[in-house]
Amino acid sequence: MTIKRTIVALLAAFILVVPSGCGGDGLTDVSGTVTIDGMPLTTGDIVLEAADKNSAPQGATITDGEFKMRVAPGKKIVRINASEGDGVVDPLMKTEGRRSIIPPEFNTSSTLTADIKDGSNPPLSFAVKRAAPRP
Repeated sequence: MTIKRTIVALLAAFILVVPSGCGGDGLTDVSGTVTIDGMPLTTGDIVLEAADKNSAPQGATITDGEFKMRVAPGKKIVRINASEGDGVVDPLMKTEGRRSIIPPEFNTSSTLTADIKDGSNPPLSFAVKRAAPRP
């Protein structure tokens, strides 16, 4: 009986301790808005990448100009992506191609930054301009 009680006690302790973990996940809630030419960005993606490259980037979908995500605290490079149909249908795939509507200074060569603090953060706000159409 003693071994059975010991096993039951260990299992009970395990069940109580494991879900609580050893602390949080190290991430904090971040939300905000993205506008393009002064209007909410209908749909797109936002990525917050550690400026020091010491943690994995976190991303979220932008819907009607708003996003929410959990991200590690620290200085971030912000990359915003959105695309639209380019009007050219691939004859083999039978689908329309896509082109970015966000210029490089807001994504691949981003100049946007954010400083995320541990705990509560005010909403982030990013205003971008539409990329010039390609000829």
